[in-house]
Amino acid sequence: MQQNAENTRPASGHDEQGLRRSILIHRSPDELYHLWRDPTTLPRIMYHFATITILSDTSSRWHVKLPLGRKLEWDAHIVDEQPGRYISWASDEKASVPNAGRLSFQPVSDERGTEVTLAMHFDPPGGFLGEWLSKKMEMVPEAMLSQALRRFKSLAETGEIATNVPQPAGRHGGMDKAEE
Repeated sequence: MQQNAENTRPASGHDEQGLRRSILIHRSPDELYHLWRDPTTLPRIMYHFATITILSDTSSRWHVKLPLGRKLEWDAHIVDEQPGRYISWASDEKASVPNAGRLSFQPVSDERGTEVTLAMHFDPPGGFLGEWLSKKMEMVPEAMLSQALRRFKSLAETGEIATNVPQPAGRHGGMDKAEE
């Protein structure tokens, strides 16, 4: 498969299991597993998609803003994990958009690092909202997965997440830069 400029690639693209994206990160599987499990990581790398509140070591609450002032909320729970290999989660049964995901860590080599694959499956509801979400699911989750993986890579390799949000020390008080 071909890699794109951001070094993310479809692991299998769209399939009946949902969406998958992969990225090569120059860290060990164990380091990456522990970084993802850090309670501060997920809210930082997913802020472009959702506001996430960590409820416990294995649960989180997701808030997604939609057009017309609507919002979606659900709780997600880790359902299976093996340190240094994978983390699997699923939304609770009453979620407005049932979903599940898996982050897996596959060592490539000591020199090249770890291939990290993020797979997610969304099951949008019926009606107008479901139709709108289904159309958005063709673009948004792929972009969301890629962006989340790029932010995770940046955090893992540099200790910070690059942003183009205006900085007060920038020219014109940072107001000459586009927001992310």
